[in-house]
Amino acid sequence: GLEGRWIVQGSPSIAQGSLPPTVTPTSTLGLHCSTVLTVTVTVYSLILTPVVVVGAMVVVSKCPLQTAGWWRTVADGGGVAVEPVWNLGTVGPRFPKPPPYNHSKKEFCKSGDLDTDLPSYLHANSYRFNEKSCIINRERMDYSKVSKELEDLVTETYKLWDHNRVGFQWRHYTWNHTKRVRAMGMELGRREGGDVKKLEIAGTLHDITKKYDGEILNDADGNRVTSEQGFWLNEKLKPVRENIVTRLYDDYDLYNTVHHDSGAVITEKILVDYGFDADFIEAVRSIVFAHLKPINMTSEDFDILYKNIENQILYDADTMDPNVGYTGFFRNIHIHAHFAIQRTGKFELESYVQGLPRFVDSKDSFVENLLTNSAKDVAEKRQERSRNLVSQMNAELENMNINRKYGLLGVIEYFVSETADPDFAYQLDHLKTKWIPDLQKSIEDTVLSQSERSDAQAAIDRVIFFTQDLENEYKGLM
Repeated sequence: GLEGRWIVQGSPSIAQGSLPPTVTPTSTLGLHCSTVLTVTVTVYSLILTPVVVVGAMVVVSKCPLQTAGWWRTVADGGGVAVEPVWNLGTVGPRFPKPPPYNHSKKEFCKSGDLDTDLPSYLHANSYRFNEKSCIINRERMDYSKVSKELEDLVTETYKLWDHNRVGFQWRHYTWNHTKRVRAMGMELGRREGGDVKKLEIAGTLHDITKKYDGEILNDADGNRVTSEQGFWLNEKLKPVRENIVTRLYDDYDLYNTVHHDSGAVITEKILVDYGFDADFIEAVRSIVFAHLKPINMTSEDFDILYKNIENQILYDADTMDPNVGYTGFFRNIHIHAHFAIQRTGKFELESYVQGLPRFVDSKDSFVENLLTNSAKDVAEKRQERSRNLVSQMNAELENMNINRKYGLLGVIEYFVSETADPDFAYQLDHLKTKWIPDLQKSIEDTVLSQSERSDAQAAIDRVIFFTQDLENEYKGLM
């Protein structure tokens, strides 16, 4: 999974090509400066100078790394030469910026000004360009700016597909889910002593390739098709537009991977481009990869994959969000309503509410399988609130007239009114700023008996408490 990365005395080197059969692609091979390592370079490679070119082979003959550049082998008549593509100066133990994929040196090192064909993620990323020497130097990283740019990249990527609903996903769901998982991951990180910045970046990027997932695949007998790790496999949906993420997806031919795996690859490449240090990149890549847990993993594999607390935390946050608490309830409403309307043309409020206790009970197993104590504590409290909520909803069935207008039953019907592409953030905001204030005013303006007025106000109070808790879950606070 490291794609030909090795380290020589702490100095990084990357080859996007094939390693010799005798070389295992691990993070360190215990090589020394006297080691002569031969690799086949097929695209770009970072090499140590000086180099000797033998056919298509690059021989690394000296270290440690002081200056480095991105190089490529090029055909020159009947022979092979090495041509410098970048010169990044002294890089020390950091990963230098790789050349943009599918772009040649000519496009980036024109005489004159900065090439307008540069991908947008380079323009937006605080580079200085020296057209004479073709040197790019990074200014000091503005973390807040980079974090916002990564967020923009994710939302831009999600808009490259035109389809709305596939299975249990819809257009607005994925980004709202991403924001909630990121918020919960950061909060759990604070409670568990994890690295909050790593969790923030990983939370933003963890589902960056999720839109490629189409319908779940079934075999001839109707059984789910699974990967070797036990993950359900999906048909792949290609985007109708492209950006750097989709080009990387194509370049690395990630169509046979599950989204946690492809997302980890894309995360690594994007973070290298942004100049994060090697340890940070590897940690975030690992966090993204671990946000889905293989069903049939051994205890040894588990210890490796989840040795870092951040890997456990993002798994927990991603597992909780669609399943446990009011966020899981919101998702369940829209899944149930969508398929009910498809089957029968209508949503049956009463039967749905009566079935909610079974839905909440079915989520106990998710709580048991969480990895961190903080997540288990949060999830247990969410389950307790959810049981109280569905109890209140079932009690509201005894006074349908009042509660369908002022109460939690009315909230369900409001949620279901947006079945095509429900937007969690919008509907939450609408409850706070429009739905509740309008109904408060309605109580004042409507002729009601004293008993009806009391029941209506109690119903609105339940909605206010529900909305406050829903917002706190959205922010990762409970």
